[in-house]
Amino acid sequence: MKKILFVINENLRKAGNQTLMMSIVRELSNTYSFDVLLFDSKNGYYDDEFLSYGGRIYHIPNYEGKNKLIKKIDFYLRWIWNGKRVRKILLNNYDVIHCTNNFESAYILKEAKKAGIPSRISMSVIITKEYNALRSFYNSICLKIINKYATVKLACSKEAGETTFKNGYQIISNSYKKEFDVPIKDVKFDNPVLIQIASYNSNKDQVFTIKVFNELLKFYPNAKLNFVGFENENGYQNRMLNLINELDIKDNVKMYESNANTIELLDNSTHLMLPSHLESFGIVLLEAQARGVKCVVSDTVVKDADVGGCSFLAYEIGEKEWAKFIAEDFRINRGKHQKYDTSKFSEENITKQYDLLYQGKEIDNKDY
Repeated sequence: MKKILFVINENLRKAGNQTLMMSIVRELSNTYSFDVLLFDSKNGYYDDEFLSYGGRIYHIPNYEGKNKLIKKIDFYLRWIWNGKRVRKILLNNYDVIHCTNNFESAYILKEAKKAGIPSRISMSVIITKEYNALRSFYNSICLKIINKYATVKLACSKEAGETTFKNGYQIISNSYKKEFDVPIKDVKFDNPVLIQIASYNSNKDQVFTIKVFNELLKFYPNAKLNFVGFENENGYQNRMLNLINELDIKDNVKMYESNANTIELLDNSTHLMLPSHLESFGIVLLEAQARGVKCVVSDTVVKDADVGGCSFLAYEIGEKEWAKFIAEDFRINRGKHQKYDTSKFSEENITKQYDLLYQGKEIDNKDY
């Protein structure tokens, strides 16, 4: 049985890279043996499930303090002190290393080559932003190392690949959990029920969603808004709560933990909100469409996950126009759930591509 090591920067929380890894492990654990290396000290949402498949979790924490200067120094130099510890883990006779930590995969891939790991995957799961001169220089050095030592470069979307690798990469889209494919419930709605499922931060822009919802209440005073997630930007959840209190709409808004039953919540929602500023591939859009829920999405989000249930709106038109769009859509459709064909993004179909990849075979995709 081939041994595969995943590399992820954060703990096994309920987030994109971790969800991707778990979908692969669930489908392929009878064929491959999986371990994971995390640059984080904390336990996470998926720990117990991952361990139930017989894998090991390695922790090499990056700096987790609040000193910004030390954090910056750690970011640029941690490959020096992490290298020896990574090297020791890589000596466990792995056949494949699958890195989803973007440019930071560079020194790990180099160590993997030294350790004799034949298949070395660098995967981009984010759209790389424009950075300052130092960060751009650092990224360019890392990319040279990745190009030298990666045997495969992957991206979850064309935009993620272009902004990270420029060229020479292949695409395997993200998948959604098969649990979302249960029959769609026929729920009747008297008022709009919005939901946003995402970590709480400026990029996901829950503050904008709250402003849109406040405008929607002028059309439907009994509308509801649900948030599912966790804070991963210091102080952002307080910004949300302060705005909710300032607008005096707390009776219409609920906040759920990230382990909430999202299938049940989606079944009782009329619209999913995703006003992200950057989004390489929205798994949550697949989950919502699998449940028949209409998605209202910023036009800065990659459109790969749209199977007919997404409406893309510009930030520039403002929260009032977003609210008008939702109100009119509800007036016409009453939030009725529709059947969208998300089958090409199912765990089964997507993990077939990873199975081919881990076997060293060609995947069903073209090179970019």
